[in-house]
Amino acid sequence: MNSDENTLNADGGGPPAEVSELYTMFRREEERKRSRYREYVQRDEYLTDLHQAFASFYEKDAEPLAPGDIVQWKTFMRNRPYPAYLSPAIVMELAPSTPPANDLDDDVEDVIIGYLDGDQDLRLVRTDARRLTLWED
Repeated sequence: MNSDENTLNADGGGPPAEVSELYTMFRREEERKRSRYREYVQRDEYLTDLHQAFASFYEKDAEPLAPGDIVQWKTFMRNRPYPAYLSPAIVMELAPSTPPANDLDDDVEDVIIGYLDGDQDLRLVRTDARRLTLWED
């Protein structure tokens, strides 16, 4: 371990400058997201979009997914940064439902999908099958 690691900043107090910069960047990004949310909920289409998201999540006629199916996120349903909207992923396996991580997270995470990242490596994502639909070319 390098002697500079886990040391205080030059004035002897507080975290190293790099940590402070990282924290500041994180806070700015969080504020940017809150600001975008506040702007979005003020728009006329917000309630329509919210109803559409509800209907999509609880869609009754959705085809059950199976390993090998090519899928994509439903509109308003992406809860992971990857795969991107309108990009294909493949169902790797149907997994036993995992309980929500906390009281605010109601996703059952009952399917594992795979996608190829920018390095052409297969990445796996566990998600709720209700968020996915068969891919439309």
